Amino acid sequence: MTGNFKEWNDKLKDMKDAKEIDDTLLDNILVKTREPGADDKGNPAIVTSMFQKSRKSGLLESNFNTKLLKVLIEIQYMNKIQTLGFVTIPHSLSRLLPQRDRLRILRESVMLIVRDYNNIIMLIDDREKALFTDHLHLLDKSIEPGLAKYTWTNAPEYFVKNGRQNCQNCFDSIKEFQTRYTNISDQFENISTTILTNIEKNMYQLDEFVTKQQDALLKKRKEFKNAFTIVKKELMETYTQLFFGKQSKVQNEWLRFVGELDKKLNKAL
Repeated sequence: MTGNFKEWNDKLKDMKDAKEIDDTLLDNILVKTREPGADDKGNPAIVTSMFQKSRKSGLLESNFNTKLLKVLIEIQYMNKIQTLGFVTIPHSLSRLLPQRDRLRILRESVMLIVRDYNNIIMLIDDREKALFTDHLHLLDKSIEPGLAKYTWTNAPEYFVKNGRQNCQNCFDSIKEFQTRYTNISDQFENISTTILTNIEKNMYQLDEFVTKQQDALLKKRKEFKNAFTIVKKELMETYTQLFFGKQSKVQNEWLRFVGELDKKLNKAL
């Protein structure tokens, strides 16, 4: 048992210095991945090939020191051994015990923000990023204190709560847009696959045949009108609920989006 503690103690020699531990807890709670080859200011930086292949730029990561995390996980067990008199934990490490639960809860909460934010970034495509410029800007603004201000010693509870709520609001807005776009696409698909004639294996008089086709066209016309009504409703509600009042860049992107839908509708017809 003593041998195991010595091995553990040797591995954590970098964490024995009290000042180093304090400095680690002063790290900002969040970091953002960057484009490979760029630092915080966009300047070239040295990165590993693994970094380039395994990360997507713009994702959030928890900035909790991995060595410190290991200490917090294992120190409670070493503390139990210490009570039996077999080992003595350095004071620089044992003083973490009172903070262990607070740091664990904070780290888990920060990881929830990371998960929620990254789900959004992985969910949207380039078109949606352009349409949701304002939404994403507000979301980034809400989490910015975690990147530049709050540390593991001073992050307030309301930051975590607001961060998660803002992520959820942005996620819901994007999913609403995607659902409405799917509904519109379904209507286009129905239009494009609609057969405008009604021909059965039968012998017709000319007048009877013409009347039958005219009736079929009237029926399909009603179906097309219903489809157009649905498309119009989806577009109007999408705009008023998600993009009304947004900046001009978003308005221009919306007009381009509607223009492309118009072309798809013409093609479907």
